[in-house]
Amino acid sequence: MLGGLSLTTPTATPADVGTFRHEALIYSGDDEFVSRVATFIGDAVAAGEPTLVVVSEHKISALRDAGCDHDLVRFADMADVGANPARIIPYWRNFAGEHQGTAIRGVGEPISRDRGSAELAECQQHEALLNLAFADTRAFYLLCPYDAASLDADVIRAARRSHPYVLADDVHTDSDTYAGLDAISVILDAPLPEPLSSPAEYQLRPGPLAEFRTFVADRARAAGLDPERTSDLVVAANEIVSNSVLYGGGSARVRVWREDAVICEVRDAGRITNALIGRQVPGVGEHDSRGLWMVNQLCDLVQVRSSTDGTVVRLHMLAG
Repeated sequence: MLGGLSLTTPTATPADVGTFRHEALIYSGDDEFVSRVATFIGDAVAAGEPTLVVVSEHKISALRDAGCDHDLVRFADMADVGANPARIIPYWRNFAGEHQGTAIRGVGEPISRDRGSAELAECQQHEALLNLAFADTRAFYLLCPYDAASLDADVIRAARRSHPYVLADDVHTDSDTYAGLDAISVILDAPLPEPLSSPAEYQLRPGPLAEFRTFVADRARAAGLDPERTSDLVVAANEIVSNSVLYGGGSARVRVWREDAVICEVRDAGRITNALIGRQVPGVGEHDSRGLWMVNQLCDLVQVRSSTDGTVVRLHMLAG
């Protein structure tokens, strides 16, 4: 025993040892969460595998109370790491990079009943993109818990589509509804819902962007955004429209409105083909991907949809 955590012979993983294993854990309530995840962590510690657990602060406390603290185990609050779900994959990449050549494990629970509809959609896109982001990562076992007691049935069904493997009732199975990487294109092609209120509109054309920046700043302040967050939104929106000028045909339609957040939308005729753009640190010379990376660091939520009809980017800033 180690702090209440039983170090037994590791539970056999039912397939794909040495590759990226992305598994949904379907559980019901906090007690089962702690039991299942503590077992997973115990197996990792027994095998000498560094483990990163990214869940809510409440669940971190419960796991620590269950004896899951260990030098090999790191905890992080999902509210800090993944408030914007596009920041989660870079966090996992950093962890994997720290342990190259070593088998690692992770527990990540980005979806909870507290997520709004836009956040939920981006979390589901994130879950599908994990299969692409870590397809070539060896010996990474990532467990993604889903609480069937609090989440809608369609969320659980979506989890089975985005995870190749499912752990439910202490049984590991292949997901018979896993959609593979095709799920990513379906999400990217899906239209975003229309605004709930009437947006202010601006037609961007080739030329200086000063008038556009003034338009965004004025509308953001009028919608209740404070000066600092308004400045962040203007910088983020300027990055997106600069890409529209370079890659989207030189023009774009911009809309600003308020729902739960102040939202700035940029729509142009360009096409994004890199599904992970904005979710991986741009390399030297990758100038076209720096804009979306930066806006994901500035904004509370970023939604990107791209198809043959063009690209739409929505920037969300929470207002006080």
